[in-house]
Amino acid sequence: MSGFRPWQATGKTKHSVAVKSSCANGHEHDSKREAKRCDQLHMLAKGGAISDIVSQPFYAFGTAKMANGHRAGVTLDFGYTEDGKPVVEDVKGGSKKADSRDWPLRKAMFAYFYPGIELREVRKV
Repeated sequence: MSGFRPWQATGKTKHSVAVKSSCANGHEHDSKREAKRCDQLHMLAKGGAISDIVSQPFYAFGTAKMANGHRAGVTLDFGYTEDGKPVVEDVKGGSKKADSRDWPLRKAMFAYFYPGIELREVRKV
């Protein structure tokens, strides 16, 4: 097998039909929806509602490693501080049908390992 993936030639991600997009701040995102949310978060930061915005934060699930040697965990779309508390977000498609099959498991694992961090699913941007 050559390793070529048909979605690579289209500029689309392997997980969806979304095309990589840039936000007003010059960051590249996996979808237009994520880019729009990034713009919204930066506007909230300018207004002082949130701070410490981080893009693509990774949260490991303990010390577990997968067969390929990578740490087991989840990469979310954004992280920030709101009212002194940490919040992370994952931007999802408008329908729950668009969610990956492993999302409920990753969400549950995140809640178990990081109970002090609020995880928000953002569907309407």
